[in-house]
Amino acid sequence: MRRGLLPALAAALVAIVIAAMPALAQQKQEPPRYKVVNVAADDVLNVRAQPNAEAEILGRLRPNAGGIIGLGFRDRWIRIRSGPLEGWVNGRYLAPDLPDPNRPPPAAAELAQPAPGAAPAPAPQAQP
Repeated sequence: MRRGLLPALAAALVAIVIAAMPALAQQKQEPPRYKVVNVAADDVLNVRAQPNAEAEILGRLRPNAGGIIGLGFRDRWIRIRSGPLEGWVNGRYLAPDLPDPNRPPPAAAELAQPAPGAAPAPAPQAQP
């Protein structure tokens, strides 16, 4: 009887795991959100095309910018999106942006600025 019990338990466990997989797959993990830190009030944080300090500046983030979406990492650089602006910033100037229930979310246009001479971001397309 004991020999038949172990395979039956194993089969039941496998069935439970398989049944739970669709529910686990539907749970999307939110990307990390950041805020700008260590930037003087009269300065900006450059957003660059590549993860290095010599790369083209695509735009700038103001020192009070928050709600910045993290897209990935490379060394000390973080790939971000803030409104239409997407690029790389040095991670020493970002910190986790924890929700503040007393602060309304700022508009992306207030926080991100295109670099002088940069092409404007395309207008969002209406979804059918």
